[in-house]
Amino acid sequence: MTGDEKRQQKATLLLEYQEAEEELAHLSEKASAWAARLKEIVLCIEHTKPKASSCGVPEVEARLKVQNADRLKRIASELNYRQSMNLDAVLEFIEGMQVAQKKLEELLQRKQVLGLR
Repeated sequence: MTGDEKRQQKATLLLEYQEAEEELAHLSEKASAWAARLKEIVLCIEHTKPKASSCGVPEVEARLKVQNADRLKRIASELNYRQSMNLDAVLEFIEGMQVAQKKLEELLQRKQVLGLR
């Protein structure tokens, strides 16, 4: 292998590694957004449970129930929330995260073999 070929191999590896890092960062952001949507859904579900009166003022409790119902309607109508509840999509996303992480680890090992930082 010539010196130019070695430099090209290293440059290609560094580019692949950078792209893999960017992909994993993008997936991490997507995971955070997904988790936030799921947390909001959980909160809505929690607030719909019958509970002992916390404030004892029927008008306040009625207003809170209406607000929560409106929030649930909004969540139900937004595609992102519907996708968040799709178990197949969640599993596919998790698998994609695992593949991206494995690729990054493999590229890191290749970098170490070639003595790159």
